[in-house]
Amino acid sequence: MTVQTVLVVDDNNTDAWLAWRKLEHAGFACLHAETAEHAFELIAAARPDLVVMDLGLPGMDGIEAIRRLRATEVTRSLTVIAITSFRADFPEKEAKRFGADAYIEKPNAYRTLVDAVRELLPPPQDRNKRTP
Repeated sequence: MTVQTVLVVDDNNTDAWLAWRKLEHAGFACLHAETAEHAFELIAAARPDLVVMDLGLPGMDGIEAIRRLRATEVTRSLTVIAITSFRADFPEKEAKRFGADAYIEKPNAYRTLVDAVRELLPPPQDRNKRTP
């Protein structure tokens, strides 16, 4: 069976480590980027199956990064989960409006992250089936 890869984009190393640990324990391969710019490099090189994007990144924030992913043909359909601690200031509908497939808030995100990833990613064997 193919192992699916998740890119965790978070400048907070503790939060990234928590996400990484939960996802690897659930059987996913993980990559980590601390900035949106580094995330774009990893996306081009490794082609992850899903991106967990923190919205409060230094430099280019996660909102702009997701907008750019959606504006580029090669990454338009990449599954993205927006994750943030800005819940009071940022409603879920806003995350969907700029292109996130799902939205989870910190710190509870790490309890629901694996379920959200599993819900958004079809099992690997289904993703590779070709239609006649």
